[in-house]
Amino acid sequence: MANHQSLVKGATQLYGRVFNHHAILQSDINTMRNFDGNTQPCEKSAQVLQDQLTQTSEAFSRCDKELPTLSAVSSSLVTAKQICDTILLQSETHLKPEYLANEREARAEKWERFMNEMKSKALELDDKYCRESEAMSNYYKEANEKLKDSNML
Repeated sequence: MANHQSLVKGATQLYGRVFNHHAILQSDINTMRNFDGNTQPCEKSAQVLQDQLTQTSEAFSRCDKELPTLSAVSSSLVTAKQICDTILLQSETHLKPEYLANEREARAEKWERFMNEMKSKALELDDKYCRESEAMSNYYKEANEKLKDSNML
């Protein structure tokens, strides 16, 4: 914001200097007319000077109109710079060897837990399969015995 204020202050000073010299330049042109019988070059230079002053005045009026937009852009740029600084700081943190080693260790522990869970689930499933298989086997044995008993009667 201070940079923006210094820009406006500098533009205002420049504007004041240009228009404060207007009277001096005008008197110089009049003096040149008095000394020179041919006033045409002076008039051309006066017209060029007047055109430049008009363009400068128009430029300053456009700047005054765009000032709110410039302050919004300035604040957006400050925010963007802060975000970039944060990202840069985070990237520097992520590249440190200690951080990388800690992350590898955490991933290894997570993988170990996952593998242990999968092994325990596989053992449970195998155990359940054996129990179900044995129960089925017993059911068919009993059914076979009952069928044999009913055929004997």
